Amino acid sequence: MGACGLREGINLREYQQSVVDQTLKEFEKEARRNIFISLSQGTGKTIIALATLSQLVNGNIVRKVLVLIPRRVLVNQWVDKAQEMFYGLGLSAR
Repeated sequence: MGACGLREGINLREYQQSVVDQTLKEFEKEARRNIFISLSQGTGKTIIALATLSQLVNGNIVRKVLVLIPRRVLVNQWVDKAQEMFYGLGLSAR
């Protein structure tokens, strides 16, 4: 088991896993440059981002991640969703 990831019994939707996989390919192809993902409201961008970041951390591709979120309500959403669905994420909401 990795240092972080989805909790047992929780799975991504098929399209979410597809976006995670494509993002990881692009990250490798673009030599770790920034990757921008744009999806409609309610598609699970928070979950997709957390799943992608977990795989990057577990693969020792990155050691730390800085996520900038524009509003406090979205920060709270990230923290709540992360704690509900993922294990091993050390989050600091400042």
